[in-house]
Amino acid sequence: MFSIAKICNCRVLLVVMMLSALPCVAQNWSDWSGPKGAARLRARVLDQDLNAKQHAAVVEVEVQNVFLHHPDFVEQSGVQEGILKYELDQCPAILTTDTRMTFQQLPSGSHEIAVGLLGSDNRALAPKVKLQVSVP
Repeated sequence: MFSIAKICNCRVLLVVMMLSALPCVAQNWSDWSGPKGAARLRARVLDQDLNAKQHAAVVEVEVQNVFLHHPDFVEQSGVQEGILKYELDQCPAILTTDTRMTFQQLPSGSHEIAVGLLGSDNRALAPKVKLQVSVP
């Protein structure tokens, strides 16, 4: 399942993919953000060189010790709940439970993609992970 939306004046096409059957060459994961045993996340850019040539970036995220859910769901498990916050450069943030995000139509140059993990009260559960992408 996926959805497509244009965001802000950045003229970037965003594709959100919940599950992807597309094979991706793995890149290195960032370090875990947050203390061991607490809610934390890590992220990586997939197929960075190939996607950059196509003016795109695919980000994959993993979380620990937290359930990702739609923000309207009621907490029932006792495990902390969270939502991911993706930020590309100066564009508005995207809040979602999707652990794979594709940004398309990126202009040439350097871009920063920040991924945060927020609790149900919109407070950060772990420090943001910042990824750099360079588009030729």
